[in-house]
Amino acid sequence: MAVSGEVSSLRGDNDGEVATKQDNRQEQNGLSPPPTNLFTSSPRTVTGFQQLDLSRYGVDDHRHQLIEPIKRVPSNIVGMINYLTYGDWLKIFKGKDQKTRSYKRKNPNDSFRLSLAEMQRMRLRNLQGKLVTHAAQLQFEGAEPKEWEFDLQQYIKALQDYDYMVTCSQKPEDPFLVTGERLVDDHLLTEALEQFKDQLQKRTPIPVPGPWDEKSRSVGGTRNENVAKAWAKGFHSRVAMAALGGFLLVGPMWLMVLHNTLYTCLVTTTVFVTVFGLLMARWLDKPMDVMSATAAYAAVLVVFVGLGTDDKSS
Repeated sequence: MAVSGEVSSLRGDNDGEVATKQDNRQEQNGLSPPPTNLFTSSPRTVTGFQQLDLSRYGVDDHRHQLIEPIKRVPSNIVGMINYLTYGDWLKIFKGKDQKTRSYKRKNPNDSFRLSLAEMQRMRLRNLQGKLVTHAAQLQFEGAEPKEWEFDLQQYIKALQDYDYMVTCSQKPEDPFLVTGERLVDDHLLTEALEQFKDQLQKRTPIPVPGPWDEKSRSVGGTRNENVAKAWAKGFHSRVAMAALGGFLLVGPMWLMVLHNTLYTCLVTTTVFVTVFGLLMARWLDKPMDVMSATAAYAAVLVVFVGLGTDDKSS
């Protein structure tokens, strides 16, 4: 029994020495020994950890992209068609004209654009910096910061909000862009940035085709305006798809009829099927849908090839 007690004592002394050596090794490597109760109801508080201010990373990375100068350029054909079509259908959906306050542009061809989405990206970077600090405290100090759960929740919520911003960017008007293309936005930006105008004008402006709004409208547009714009956008998409579909069918047919040779038919079929497959890969999401659509289109062109070769042989 005495021998057993001596062995236990020696073993305990050896374990203590090993633990002391491990703690000393961790301290030499800049690490603190882990606490016994890290995530208990009474967590350790941060004592010696130097609080880091990482918010400057977000500010420095994104502040130069918040506000950009823009310049009106002549309208292209597509923009003019969109504007005219939208204006005609707006009269049908809108009904009576609404009385709005009128503003006059100080500079009809130059203005500014503010990205609220860029501010959200700055917020994400700042929250990320806080979480990095919390993680460093957890790993190297072995302490549980008081606000790490709250900051993590805010980071997740900010990511969800940013996903919503990305969805809104697909709308006819992005509500997270304060842009001088809209009359009231131009008035707000011009008044707020008057003292910084010289600094902003040194930067190369972003060309934005007109026409720009000349009437005051609410943020995000009214319901009737949004319905009119959505209809006009859908109408243009349907017209474009009809024209493209007709060209992809009628174009190769004319080529194979006017130049009725086997080589022409094979080259035409190969080129048009390849182009059609790339377009389907661009617009469709599922690979099976892309393969099915491309195979169906190839089958149609193969019929033309068969008819051409039969006519030539007869």
